[in-house]
Amino acid sequence: MAVDIATTLVREQDELNALKQRRSELLKTAGETEIKLGEFDTRLTELSGPIERLEERDRAKEEADRRLRNARTINECAADHERLTLSRTAHAGAAANTEAKIAETEKDLDIAKAELAGLELEAERAKAGDTAASLARTLKHGEPCPVCGSTEHPKPASPAAAFDTTERIDAKNRTIRSLETALEKLRKDLATHRANEQAAADRIAEICKRAETVPDRMNPETIPTPADAARALETAAKEMQAASDALIQSQKAVREAEDIRKSRTAFLAGTEATAAELDALAGEITKRETGMAFNTDRYREAFPDETVPDPAMAEEALEILDATLLELDAVINKFTDGFTAAKERCASLATRKEHLKELLARKQKDLAEIHAGLDSERAKAGFADSTAIRSAARTREQMDDLDRSIQAWNKRFTETAAEAERLEGELRAWKGADAKTAEAELERISLELKSSESSLHEMKLSLSNLDARETRYQTMVTEFEELSKETGALVALAGDLTGQNPAKMSFDAWILGSYLEEITAYANTRLERMSDGRYRIQVDEQFRKGNSLAGLDLEILDAYTGKTRPAGTLSGGETFMASISLALGLADSIQTRSGGIQLDAVFIDEGFGSLDETSLEKAIGILDEIRGHRMVGLISHVPELRSRIPGRIEIIKTQTGSRIVQGEHS
Repeated sequence: MAVDIATTLVREQDELNALKQRRSELLKTAGETEIKLGEFDTRLTELSGPIERLEERDRAKEEADRRLRNARTINECAADHERLTLSRTAHAGAAANTEAKIAETEKDLDIAKAELAGLELEAERAKAGDTAASLARTLKHGEPCPVCGSTEHPKPASPAAAFDTTERIDAKNRTIRSLETALEKLRKDLATHRANEQAAADRIAEICKRAETVPDRMNPETIPTPADAARALETAAKEMQAASDALIQSQKAVREAEDIRKSRTAFLAGTEATAAELDALAGEITKRETGMAFNTDRYREAFPDETVPDPAMAEEALEILDATLLELDAVINKFTDGFTAAKERCASLATRKEHLKELLARKQKDLAEIHAGLDSERAKAGFADSTAIRSAARTREQMDDLDRSIQAWNKRFTETAAEAERLEGELRAWKGADAKTAEAELERISLELKSSESSLHEMKLSLSNLDARETRYQTMVTEFEELSKETGALVALAGDLTGQNPAKMSFDAWILGSYLEEITAYANTRLERMSDGRYRIQVDEQFRKGNSLAGLDLEILDAYTGKTRPAGTLSGGETFMASISLALGLADSIQTRSGGIQLDAVFIDEGFGSLDETSLEKAIGILDEIRGHRMVGLISHVPELRSRIPGRIEIIKTQTGSRIVQGEHS
């Protein structure tokens, strides 16, 4: 019965130790939870600043966005203002040139009219002379003259020189009509240039009014230059990026704070569950200790006259083992005389006995060390004996230390009891196995231990590599976030330059469109003259409407219909006139923008054969105008051009080959 009670006490002690171990784990968990809650509170305090500034940063972002839109509007106004100012200047210059040509043409017309009057007077005089000569041919000597009545005719009129003035008068009339037509055309051109100049001025005024409606301008009195507007736009874009980054930071702080509050709530719920479990464990531990006290009293009653052995002590096991060994020695001595095999068995058992004694000695030494350690700790704590320790009040940390010591002692006791039981079983079941089998088993266990140690070492190396990689990953994440902030402005600028902007227009398309509009402004000053004010070239506006598939194309504004049409609908002659105008407009634009670069030569190959006589005259007139400050080379098979080209090189084909003839028009 005492053995059963002792077994129950050991089992209850193990269960009590398990409950205390669980209590220690829960206390540790509660402490960690308190630390985690403190970390949550600290992080919430850190996030409070960005969260409190959320509305302020939202307003700042809206203000930065408003300034960015204003800067873009001013930038567009500055670019359009500069372009239209150049167009207005070009039209004003063309109007001034046209006025000078009108004055010169009017002077030529007056001279031609005076020359015509002279020719008409000369023709009247020639007609009178011819009449007098005809009358002189009818006069006879002695007969009276029908005009003066004289009978003497000393010097009769002779016929005038045979100079026919009719062709000269007709040629002069044609010249006058041509000058009048040219004068009318120049006056129309002048009206067109003035209208274009006024349209550009009106458009400039509209741009100025639009700019006046934009707040926060650098100078409310004037429109900035495109360079200043671009710098202001860049500054506004940077401010917008900074405000957006700050707002994103506050928004992230709000989301993180919400997540932390949810986690904190979950931890608080876990804390309450832990507290409830700790209360339940306290009750269960008290209950188990009460049961153990009852069983301990029963166990002591089983030894009324003897010293009560401690069921948890290893000395009892040693005594049992010693008694068993004595019994075995008695059996061996009883059969020594008659059985040689029994002697050998006894010798083996004696060896085994020594081994067990050594093992027990080591266990006793470990137990003595434990007792010595307990005594040392008791002495350090200032207690006389175990009763004083139990009667003293214990702190939580001391209870944890004692629990750990008890657990370690129980573990060693359990290991010792198991080892003793195993040895006892081996003694009972031992049938004389040789030492080689034991050595082989020991070798196998040693190999398994080495293999486990090697695996553990490899796992530690792998863990170290993973820690290093995690550190590197965190470093790279931090670098990536810093680089993302630095490149944010560049990404926004790249988006604007590549067409990812409200206008959906790339930077190169905008530049090329501006240049092409300037070229067409110069070209129209000549095309309007050649087409009698009918045609104007303009850039198709599709590329400004955000159509990424639309390129830079030209269209023709027909003044007769008031509508635009594709350039491909022009006739051959009209296309040639438009091509000459664009080429000369390009030359004027290059000369204006390139710091005084002079294009000294222009060569035009063919195209004149598609022009009618009137269009040919107008084209030649335009080329004569620009011939004053540059060389114009015409390559053509049109015979009418020979009389209009002062210096020429002719290629003449013969049966023996081609030859070059150089000459000047006489």
